[in-house]
Amino acid sequence: MDQACEASVVVCTRNRRDLLEENAQSLLAQRHPSFEIICVDDGSTDDTSQLLGKLRGQHPGLIRVVRTEHKGPGPARNAGAAVARGKYLLFIDDDATAPPNWIADMLRLRKEHDCAVLCGGIQPYSIESPIERYLHYRMMTALGHKPREIKSAPTGNLLIERSLFEAAGGFRDLVLPAAEDWDLSYRLRRQGARICYDPAAAVVHRYTPNPARADLAMRATGAAGVYLARLQGRSAAAYTIYALARFAASPILVARRYPLDLYWLALRMEWLFASSRARAYMRMLLGKPVFQAKNRD
Repeated sequence: MDQACEASVVVCTRNRRDLLEENAQSLLAQRHPSFEIICVDDGSTDDTSQLLGKLRGQHPGLIRVVRTEHKGPGPARNAGAAVARGKYLLFIDDDATAPPNWIADMLRLRKEHDCAVLCGGIQPYSIESPIERYLHYRMMTALGHKPREIKSAPTGNLLIERSLFEAAGGFRDLVLPAAEDWDLSYRLRRQGARICYDPAAAVVHRYTPNPARADLAMRATGAAGVYLARLQGRSAAAYTIYALARFAASPILVARRYPLDLYWLALRMEWLFASSRARAYMRMLLGKPVFQAKNRD
């Protein structure tokens, strides 16, 4: 019989063996007495499976391995959650590392805030390049610097009661290019859950230094928002109009939220987001696919 534990840490990965090893070592150093690590290999073609096999052999019962066939982050996290034995699920990205008290601090802060869902802080591994700095400023604009209740939480540092995760249906079983965490937050709040943010329990996250990859992610997020709004039963038209209105105000908003040297970069990223959302909405009206999204099965 599987032995229950207090917390199940779920890490999904694909073809990032070196980053995963660094992540795993930080999780193995956790000081909490009752947890497990579930690594979901989402169809890696490098030697990730060999690394996971070695780690599982070195830490039997502590590290568990699940394999999925390139289903995307949402379904992969679902696969990890499906075998979890903990009362609480903790999601962390494979390109992040956690301090030794991370699990204990997340559980303690959840209790202090009396919430079912807790989002911890995100600290940058590097902000040397302009795009890394921009992405971190964008994250901090969304989350803030002080504890508070929030509407949407990224899954790079997230704690949730497993029973609530299951009641909300987990992540959608779709291959989504982005925004699966935003969609989960929406459905959790529909279940009556409070989502709290506290930067005191932070992980160190690597932002991409590649501008092209950041552009792609921004376009995907804009398009996915329209698609998910429709699935949620909300008005895709209203959602698109809001994005365009926000872009119209972005010359002022960007000046307030970003340093001067990031102004034009931030303005360009806002345009990518809004224009991608508008194009996705037009494709939806024309009956064309917004993006490639397949059912898990």
